Amino acid sequence: MKQLNLFARYATRLPKTQYDAVIYFMARLDIEMVSDILDRDKTYQDFPKDIFISKLVKAFEKFQDSGDKALALHKGRCAGCSNGCRGFTFQGSKGLYMDILFLTDNGKIKDIYECSLFVNEQKLLRKLIRVKIDPKEINANGDFIPF
Repeated sequence: MKQLNLFARYATRLPKTQYDAVIYFMARLDIEMVSDILDRDKTYQDFPKDIFISKLVKAFEKFQDSGDKALALHKGRCAGCSNGCRGFTFQGSKGLYMDILFLTDNGKIKDIYECSLFVNEQKLLRKLIRVKIDPKEINANGDFIPF
């Protein structure tokens, strides 16, 4: 299974853009660096930064609880509501994964959000359990319910 190795890219130098840095530190499950790098005045996945970061902490804890210290990266794109938008599958060693889209402009992150219809460039990934940043779904009455 081939994975994108951004770590080797940064072995001798630091990431040059905000986008590169956020991907690098998300793959390393380093919430403090992700928080430091993201802009305070923007929303991510329609949440203020502090709420988005608190939700991302819980997602990272799921990976860490399963024994992961770093995540593999697999390129892909949205095949749904943000059709064609690029992102990555962040995947742990036990099959836990997050499919994340990044909206960027010249290396600056405009938004980050989950994708429920993500198509990876590499086929046959062992994606077993989806870890969600915002673990809610809508019930038959239209109410949000956590799960």
